[in-house]
Amino acid sequence: VYDEIMSFSQSNPGTTLKDVRIIVFDQPTVQAFEAELKVRQGVPGASGTATGSGPYSAVTTPQRGQQQMTIGGVTLQIQGGDLTTENVDCIVNPTSKDLDLSGPMAKAICQKAGPSVAGECQQYITKNGK
Repeated sequence: VYDEIMSFSQSNPGTTLKDVRIIVFDQPTVQAFEAELKVRQGVPGASGTATGSGPYSAVTTPQRGQQQMTIGGVTLQIQGGDLTTENVDCIVNPTSKDLDLSGPMAKAICQKAGPSVAGECQQYITKNGK
């Protein structure tokens, strides 16, 4: 994720995209993101290959449960919470090529959004195949 944000930022210097928020709902994922933030900053004792500060800003904690850093010209914010209650322009949920909606996050999105999400996924599969 960090590398893709960096690549996007470098390839699109005039972009209007300024913020990426990743909402994680389970503690192991929160811990994995926190560990990677430390590796990216070159924090002593962090496991992994430290990249140092370079294009990465220092990690800050603007609010309890949030960590953020700037990658190139884009601010990345990691926080725990319920993605379905966030006020955002877009929700991205990784899924399989057949748009399987059985994972916990997909189920939460479908429950909140209603049957239209599943219907749109089925229309996409019907039109474009798996």
